[in-house]
Amino acid sequence: MLGWNGEKMIHITDRFTDQANGYDKTQVNSYIHKLSNEYEQLYRMLTDLAAQYDELRKQSSADMEAISRALVSAEKNAGEIITHAESQAAQMMENAQRQLQKAQEEESRITSEIYHILTKLQRVSSSVAQSRSAIGG
Repeated sequence: MLGWNGEKMIHITDRFTDQANGYDKTQVNSYIHKLSNEYEQLYRMLTDLAAQYDELRKQSSADMEAISRALVSAEKNAGEIITHAESQAAQMMENAQRQLQKAQEEESRITSEIYHILTKLQRVSSSVAQSRSAIGG
């Protein structure tokens, strides 16, 4: 019979022969020795498995802790990125509003200049027309 790790295990099916005063002591002692060896082998396997389990549990706990820290860090970084992006968006909006205000003021100034130039042109045109009329032409 093979154990979990492929080692040969003793399959105990020994029979004892009867003697005048009970069972043969050599056979009984041999049987007890076999049982003892198998018990020790099973006990070592059990303690190895327990140690492996404990190590896996510790590693799993450490991994979960690392994942938890990474998630907290990611959430914090995401919050900082969002806050920074919102701040930049607000600054961009303020800059755009200032540029729009300047453009509107410039448009108003140009419109006013055009109005004044047209007004002067109308006066000059009217003056030229009057001068032509006065000259006779």
